[in-house]
Amino acid sequence: MDRVSDVLIRKLAASKVTSFMVICRIFFMVLYCVMLLACAEKGDPPPIEAQGLQIDSVTISEGSAGEVKQASFTVRLIPAQDGVVTVDYEFISSMDQVEQIISEHKEKGLADINQDKVVSLVSDSDVAALVGGTLTFSSQETEKTIVVDVIGDALYEMDESFGVKLFNSSGPAIVLSGGLGTIANDDTAPQATIVLLDDGINILDESEQPARRFAVKLSEESGVDTSLKFAYGSSNTVGIATFRGDFMIFNHQYDAADLSKNRISASAEFSIDVGELEKEFVVRVIDDGRKENEEIIQVILVSINEHAVVGRDYSDVVMKIASNDQIDITAFRPLSDTGANGYADDSGRLVVGNEPVAEFPMQDADLGRDADNRKGILQKAGGGKSGFDFTALNMAGNEVKVNQEGHPLDMAGNVVELDKDGNALDPVYKVRCVRDNWTQLVWEIKKRGNEGLQAAGKFFYWYEPDSTMNGGEIGKRGNEDCTLINEECNILYYTAEINMLNLCGMTGWRVPTLEDLRSIADYGPHDGPGMAKLAYDTRFFRNEIIGQPIWSSITSANDPKQALTMRYLNQPSLGEYKKSEPNKVTARLVNDTLITSAE
Repeated sequence: MDRVSDVLIRKLAASKVTSFMVICRIFFMVLYCVMLLACAEKGDPPPIEAQGLQIDSVTISEGSAGEVKQASFTVRLIPAQDGVVTVDYEFISSMDQVEQIISEHKEKGLADINQDKVVSLVSDSDVAALVGGTLTFSSQETEKTIVVDVIGDALYEMDESFGVKLFNSSGPAIVLSGGLGTIANDDTAPQATIVLLDDGINILDESEQPARRFAVKLSEESGVDTSLKFAYGSSNTVGIATFRGDFMIFNHQYDAADLSKNRISASAEFSIDVGELEKEFVVRVIDDGRKENEEIIQVILVSINEHAVVGRDYSDVVMKIASNDQIDITAFRPLSDTGANGYADDSGRLVVGNEPVAEFPMQDADLGRDADNRKGILQKAGGGKSGFDFTALNMAGNEVKVNQEGHPLDMAGNVVELDKDGNALDPVYKVRCVRDNWTQLVWEIKKRGNEGLQAAGKFFYWYEPDSTMNGGEIGKRGNEDCTLINEECNILYYTAEINMLNLCGMTGWRVPTLEDLRSIADYGPHDGPGMAKLAYDTRFFRNEIIGQPIWSSITSANDPKQALTMRYLNQPSLGEYKKSEPNKVTARLVNDTLITSAE
């Protein structure tokens, strides 16, 4: 009985030992897996299980100027060999070879290289001379080191790379042939600053449309192209000048004689390249034709690729546009007459002809400039139907004589040579504007077709960022380029373009009010086809598209999302269109030449 008990005890003890050993084995297997996962999460590369020669990658910070650090590549031989093993190595010299090393590490599932980081190749000043050679492993030796001297500098630059390539092994195969050396930049990006270059008082006279030069400067040379762009003070803030509406930016090739070139668009990026310390720009003020208080031009610098340090304390420039004492468009202005020469009968309809109706005296045709013109006592400086008095002007603002068909005449009264659109070939006689000699408003004249800045077929969005003038709805910006076919810009940008053009020798062009648009409207009868149906004097207002409404600067009182328009077809008519859609609405700008006090 005792012997049986002893056997059972021994078997039970053996069973417990075996179970304990199994449990331990499972525990260590789990621990090993956890360690592998931890390494993977930390970015440490898992070991290469294949036997042979392999080389590690290395990353080293650059160091201060003149400081020399050593980057050490470890070459391993797995497993140790009983005899001597040699392997040659060389330093790579092209980005293609760097990419090959990165690709090799990726294929083998290694995480010892940041494959997404943008790097550049080292230059001769970054490392000591890179000369290849041969490594010799003595019997049972498993590691050798390749040392590269890294020379520090104070230049901000991208991380730089170089590589070592193993080849021509006398023993085991090469299982990882390339190691990547990365010199990590430890210098601070330069500071970018905006500075004014022009001397003088920093308060600008809008009517002169002055230009001021400024520069974006780096505090020190950079080893990286620095990408930047400009931002501007909020266009929704009262007192902040509007980019493209009140001013524009040009690059260093600014040419005052041709302002269509060298512009910086609202979202354009620019670069201060390696070897450069600054870029010059020009701010050009635009006379927008409105009576305004002082406005602030604020140009703010923004870093795109984070290779420059910017901040509001040193990376913006502020200029002031002086209070502009131009025309107050609400001031008193003499009224034109209506052009209505007919008389109403007892039913209120217009009678064909100009004979008065005795039973209904003192009608519109009996009063005002139209009546004086019919009596032959109205004095006119120019020409025009009924009581209207217009003078055609050329690009310089000088008078151009026209005949009854609106064709320009030379000094002798002869029709000058015309192009296919009926416009004078000689710019001296080419009509670009019309002056209303009674109201002293000057109107732009459109060009026939859909091409060009002033094309009659160009449509526009309504856009006004000034919250004191837009009725609570800003409108839509559209395209910056107002010359593109089938691409709408807005009335603010279009106004800026015309003002920079100095159309008819004048700045201060603006979007008309509804009353301005009414001042050229002819409410008289219009018979005949085509242009004859347009309700203004087509002798002066030429190249029109029949029935096309024109934007006013006035927001609808019923709906702030809409603005008022005037349409000159048969009889002038008021309309409303959504500001956010062009809806075949065009723009005709006006200029004030008469200052009349309301007092």
